[in-house]
Formats: sequence, structure tokens, C-alpha cells
Amino acid sequence: MGGGAKMLLEDLFDVKDIDEGGKKFDNISRISAKSQTYDLELTLDVNVEIYPIKVPAVRRCAPNLPFSSV
Repeated sequence: MGGGAKMLLEDLFDVKDIDEGGKKFDNISRISAKSQTYDLELTLDVNVEIYPIKVPAVRRCAPNLPFSSV
């Protein structure tokens, strides 16, 4: 990662859709969500057997990997 400032993303996301393009795997769903604070769209593959999600839902996203600002 370059010399840019490092930050972590933490926000609440409104789940808008699950498996929009159709389900491809038995236990995995692709969710589409929109950030409540920032103008961010999130697409995430989730093991719904472990983390069940329904629409509508609000989920906190706080990955432990730093993002570099550009």
C-alpha cells in the first residue's frame, strides 16, 4: 500500500437485494446493500447458513482490513 493515509471502513448498510442474478450456490447468497452514511454500494457473498439475512435488513460492516485513500 502506497504512502496514502490508511483508514478503516465502518458503517451500517441497508440490504436492498439478495441473489439478484439468481442463486448459484446452496449456502451462499450475494447481497446488495447501500451505506447509510456514505454514498457506497456493497456487493458481498455471505454464507447464509451461518449468517442468515433477509430483505429488508440493516447490517454493520466493519472489515478489519485497512483501505488506502486515493
